[in-house]
Formats: sequence, C-alpha cells, structure tokens
Amino acid sequence: MSPQDIFKFFFKLGITGFGGPLALIEEMRLHFVSDKQLLTNPDFNQAYMLIKAMPGPVAFQFAVYLGKRFAGFPGAFLAGSALLLPSFCLM
Repeated sequence: MSPQDIFKFFFKLGITGFGGPLALIEEMRLHFVSDKQLLTNPDFNQAYMLIKAMPGPVAFQFAVYLGKRFAGFPGAFLAGSALLLPSFCLM
C-alpha cells in the first residue's frame, strides 16, 4: 500500500468511525483482512493482543502499527495523523 492509500483510509476512518476503539479496530480488520487480504486473521489477532497489552489508546496504536507495517515510518506518521486530524479540527 502506498502512503497515500494509508492516509486516505485512516482519514476516512477518522471521519466516519463512530462506536469507540473496538468499532475502529473492526473496520481495520474488515479492510486489511477481508477486503484487501493484506493480513491473515491470526496475524491481525496476534498484533491486536500485543497492542492491547500496551498502555495508551488502542485504536491509535493499531493505526500506527498498520501504517508502519505497510508503508514504513511515513505510513505510521500518516496513519496516526489521519486518524486524529478530523477530531483535532472539530475541537
């Protein structure tokens, strides 16, 4: 995935993602596992369990992880920024 694709997906998720972090993570699962088939379900679950054990906002950390995995450090920055940008602008 290109960094532009990462930004577009997470920006859309930041705008339309209602229901809390579990709903956001399920949208990520649908996109990366079911639709694009970039990850297997066991890989997704393993990453989710590791991130869930760390302190901090789970959905944001998972977005950064997926951005890094598919587009390196620029993807991690773009994924995190795109997920938070809509909320930042509303505040």
